[in-house]
Amino acid sequence: MRSTLKLQPKQPAVVAPDPPAPRRKPAPTKRPELSIAVEPPVAKRAAAKPRVVKPPVEQPPAEDLPRLSKVMSERGLCSRREADEWIEAGWVSVNDKVVTALGARVATDARVEINPEASKHLSERVTILLHKPAGEIALTEKNGRVIARTLINAETQWEDDGSTTSFQRGHLNRVVHTALLDPMASGLVVFTQDDKVAKRLMTNEAEEEFIVQVEGEMSVAAVKRLAHGLLLNGVKLPPGRASWQSEGKLRLVLRGSRSGLVQNVCTTLGLKTLAIRRIRIGSVPLAKLPVGQWRFLQRGERL
Repeated sequence: MRSTLKLQPKQPAVVAPDPPAPRRKPAPTKRPELSIAVEPPVAKRAAAKPRVVKPPVEQPPAEDLPRLSKVMSERGLCSRREADEWIEAGWVSVNDKVVTALGARVATDARVEINPEASKHLSERVTILLHKPAGEIALTEKNGRVIARTLINAETQWEDDGSTTSFQRGHLNRVVHTALLDPMASGLVVFTQDDKVAKRLMTNEAEEEFIVQVEGEMSVAAVKRLAHGLLLNGVKLPPGRASWQSEGKLRLVLRGSRSGLVQNVCTTLGLKTLAIRRIRIGSVPLAKLPVGQWRFLQRGERL
């Protein structure tokens, strides 16, 4: 038997259609150019932050603040002594306000300014010689500042003072009242800012000469003891000298000025003291300096 093969009919070939032709964009129509001012874009504002209110800084009590002179010294502007002088002269401003009060207190962060005039001022340590009048002049402040500020000023400076130094209120700052006199006594008194002068007068190195108005007969034996050093209240005095200047007036040369010294020496000599006037300290005489007036110690003079 023959096998029978069945043939499938031939399928026609499938032809892919041609792709469509690309469409051309129409040529743009040329428009006239326009001049337009374009503003820059406005920056976006940052979101507002909540405002923080700082609490006020508490200032310490005024009495706890440092003194202006100390602040100036610590900042290296000048010395404490110069600071006091400049403040009194009106050369110091704190936060744009002139300060002239000594002892003024300021905050540590205060703005301190110095007038250029201050730099022209040469601070010097002066010594002032005063002809103290007799009488009860109070010494209620340390170092006799009551006397100094009452009797020492521009008006009471001796017109024949040969010094070229011009008086400043700062010359009375930190003065030491040396070579003390009793209230009843008159004569030469010293106020100094110079440590060397103060030390010399306080260590009894300088002679002091007095004219003492007295009554009585002087003991010759006591005069001899004075020449070798009297013993008063258990303290031996440096050697001194006593002689008559005129009737009733004793010339007395002593060292170691202290309260009541002249009266005690006169009493030991057998004399009653009526009046005391100091006419010399060291090599510096009272000379013609009028009562209640003063002058500067000059160069070459030594107390």
